[in-house]
Amino acid sequence: MDAPPVNSSHTKTWPPWNSSDLLTIAPNVSNTSSLFMDNVCDQSFWETRLQVEFYVRGVIIPIICFVGLIGSFLNLIILTRPNMVNPINMFLLGLDIADIGVLFILGIYYTYFYSSQKWILIESNSTEWLTTVPLWPWRVFWAVAVIPANFFATVSNTHALGVSVFRYIAVRFPVKAHNCCSNNSAKKIIIAIYIWGLLLNSPDFFQKSMMEGSIGNFTFNYMGYSKLFHNRVFNMIYYPVRVIFNILIPWFACLLLSILLITTLRRRMAATDRRRSVAALVKNTLRSKRKDKITVTLLAVNLSFLICQFPAAVWGMLTWLVENRDMFYCHSFQIARAFIDLLGVLNFATNFFLYAITHKDFRQTFSRVFGLQKLKTGLFASRKNNKALYSEIRTNNTTRQTNV
Repeated sequence: MDAPPVNSSHTKTWPPWNSSDLLTIAPNVSNTSSLFMDNVCDQSFWETRLQVEFYVRGVIIPIICFVGLIGSFLNLIILTRPNMVNPINMFLLGLDIADIGVLFILGIYYTYFYSSQKWILIESNSTEWLTTVPLWPWRVFWAVAVIPANFFATVSNTHALGVSVFRYIAVRFPVKAHNCCSNNSAKKIIIAIYIWGLLLNSPDFFQKSMMEGSIGNFTFNYMGYSKLFHNRVFNMIYYPVRVIFNILIPWFACLLLSILLITTLRRRMAATDRRRSVAALVKNTLRSKRKDKITVTLLAVNLSFLICQFPAAVWGMLTWLVENRDMFYCHSFQIARAFIDLLGVLNFATNFFLYAITHKDFRQTFSRVFGLQKLKTGLFASRKNNKALYSEIRTNNTTRQTNV
């Protein structure tokens, strides 16, 4: 398939819409990008991009979203049990709700537009986009899905930072933690995080507007960009600020806090070994082990966040530092961004598995809620009965041989 005719004769009446940046938080391509792509971009990557877009965004990401949604709903069930209510788990619950929002929106977005390869119509400025894709809800959804996706992504990233700060205070300053790290404090911070996510992404609501276009005698409505989007001063201030607060600050802060938590854990283990009283040692060891396991869970969540969001952090810094952002819409960069989006979605979808591996209370509650504990007990009893029966049969056989 040849490269798409991105510089068609209809550009003046039909603006060249391009894919919204759902995870990498960068402004959409400008009206000059079509000329830029024709003159500068290497069109030989078009075939490769088609394959990557279909398999990564059209197949793998929807599957990850589906599996992640199942895991996130299971998290909701487990983390809301009475025995699981504590400040840290409340943060994990707030994080889980944000992850559900991201995965739900991205699952619909990538399944409809990339699994069916409808994105090619808009990439090539094809009139089939207007005739085959309904304005409501799909063409509007294509244009505005970036807004709630970025909101939930901001909330999720900030929760990762918030729970790390909360846990560090609890580990490093246990006396102060009784006052400032309570359930009520956790609730207030979680509400503040959601409000912060809304405020940080609120300018997006004013960058879209319904417009009317025409191709010859054919008139149509489409979701276009407002004057605010084309304001150069606004773009120079807003997007770097959003990249900093949405990705860079949470990423570097989580990295620092993870290092501090690991250092604190090592010091605690060394201090425990130096205790003289055996009774105090046993009591404090059991308490410390439980707290340390929670810390290990948070470290696992942070590690997943750091690994999966590192490419997005690099991309965000590049879009901030590079003067000509249109280069990022070349096919080679779009291929790279597809894998960045893949890692970003993976970060939102793995928490259930991280909790199940590192959080003992989570596993026990999960087993109790879904009856796995009874099943395990039944299997153990059955195995024990089988061993007893086998032992009895072997004893009887031995007795018979002796009698003979």
